[in-house]
Amino acid sequence: MISYHLASEWHFKVTANRVWDAVKDVEAIPDWWRGIKRARVKGGNKIIEKGSIIEVTVKGLLGDLNLTFEIIRIEPNKELRFKSSGDLEGCALWTLEEEEDLTKARLIWDVTTTGRLLNFVGLFLKPLLIWNHNRAMNAGYQELKNRIESQSSYSC
Repeated sequence: MISYHLASEWHFKVTANRVWDAVKDVEAIPDWWRGIKRARVKGGNKIIEKGSIIEVTVKGLLGDLNLTFEIIRIEPNKELRFKSSGDLEGCALWTLEEEEDLTKARLIWDVTTTGRLLNFVGLFLKPLLIWNHNRAMNAGYQELKNRIESQSSYSC
């Protein structure tokens, strides 16, 4: 198993509530984030809460990655902690923090790869896999930023 410490920081010129509203609708994320092929909250309740299980399929360099996220702590508009299993096992912390006229979103995700192919490739091409993760995260950030910052707070 190859270990990765993945970190992303995003900045939005909207409130933390606006960012939260966009990402809490998990099943709509593939509509705006092209790298996410599927996102589904298991069970009848589609609202994420502590204990929610979310199944996600993302496009990877070597094929699709299948992940399951279990929400272990949630504080709306501020913090989300989850465990991941599947092709990437580990823990993550996503935080939102308002500073003056913007919101900082940070994701820290410590994972290990579980599949033979990812483990083998990671031995030789770990920097490439990290680059691809960062590229995918940046694409999601740009897509979310365009989506929420272009929405007017006033409508007739």
